[in-house]
Parts: sequence; C-alpha cells; structure tokens
Amino acid sequence: MTGAGVALYLVLAMHNYVLAALAAGLFAPLIAFHFVITLISRRDGGLISIEGIRRTNEKLESKMAM
Repeated sequence: MTGAGVALYLVLAMHNYVLAALAAGLFAPLIAFHFVITLISRRDGGLISIEGIRRTNEKLESKMAM
C-alpha cells in the first residue's frame, strides 16, 4: 500500500510520471516479497511449522536426558 500511495501521490498531486514510475519500480521487489511470504505462510504444511520445531526439540531433549 505504501508504494501505491507514493506512486499515486506523485502522479495525482505532483504530476511527475517519471518519479512515480521510479517509486513503483523501487517498491516492486518489496511488494513481491511480501506476496510470496504470505502465500507460503498460508499453505497447510508450510515450509516450517512451529509444531515440527517443537517435536524436534523434544526428541533432542529426550536423547540428552538419557
């Protein structure tokens, strides 16, 4: 939203299309990264789940206790 807001401000208020295009280009990687992370976190299994980490830690702790 920030990138879109900046680009709209530059176009509508300042009538500067070059800066608007530059701002959109600079914010595009950030927006794409956010979109990809959101898609990964919404998957059922996900790449990393908190429960899987806890189970792994419990296994290590039980091995260390023996």
